[in-house]
Amino acid sequence: MYSRKSINLIIFFSFLISILLSANYLFKYDHLRVTQSKNGIEHPMIKIAVGNHWDDGNIIIQNIKKGKNFFSSRSQYTEFLPSKFLALYYYDNKNLKTDNGKLLYLIIKTSLYYLALIFFSHKIISIFPIKICFFIILFLTFEPSIFQYHSSFWNESLFFPFQILMLTFLLSPSHKFFINLLLGIMLGLMYSTSKETFFYFVPIIFYLIIIFRKKCFKPVLGFMMGFIIFLSSVSYLNYKRDGAAYYMTYSVKTPLYLYLAPHVLAIKEKSSIEEAQKKMMLETEKFMKKN
Repeated sequence: MYSRKSINLIIFFSFLISILLSANYLFKYDHLRVTQSKNGIEHPMIKIAVGNHWDDGNIIIQNIKKGKNFFSSRSQYTEFLPSKFLALYYYDNKNLKTDNGKLLYLIIKTSLYYLALIFFSHKIISIFPIKICFFIILFLTFEPSIFQYHSSFWNESLFFPFQILMLTFLLSPSHKFFINLLLGIMLGLMYSTSKETFFYFVPIIFYLIIIFRKKCFKPVLGFMMGFIIFLSSVSYLNYKRDGAAYYMTYSVKTPLYLYLAPHVLAIKEKSSIEEAQKKMMLETEKFMKKN
């Protein structure tokens, strides 16, 4: 039961179920419906934050067709990578219509996860007992809060492969500068998919310091240079487009405004959070009318 073959079978079986589930979801929900939204139509699986990335991908496609640069043709509100991934896939299609290759798109994203998982499984088998490896892979293939993302259009299904690859590299840390440079670039790719990972560099630096002790300078330097190179590249592309160098999207401020600011205002004015939210909403409406 506990063997390399059984681990590979679990990965393959999970991948197959994920594809079937994606096909089932698209069969049920790949249709447009009339809503009160700004466009008048809505896709059940592509809305809210997901819809922003698809809108952004469409902007990239339209800009490219106008002769603009691929990497700098994006809005400043969404993460860097997902919209570009969509634009590459949907270059010749209107990307929100139905029956236009969404299943293949989900299969490609899911394949990235399972390929990373195969690479990861080969690494842990060389480190841990085969029984422990079996249950690690069983968890990563069927744990519901991970598995559900493969059949959706949320960014997590793009983020998880990078996270697993990074963990694979960290399980066998290298003192080589170039390997750690790649590790930093990989963290940049994770950040370009999910902005919440920006501070991942802190525990990774501590990890490298603990592992290499007095010889940690070169791996830490390589790692930070890779991360900074990636962020600098994003900043440069934003500067070329907007005339302002930045690597964090404007949408980073939204969660702070929605979830943190009301608490701060409530403490300051000794009121309830609900009262603070109402006051902020009124101030927002005044600002919109004035401007």
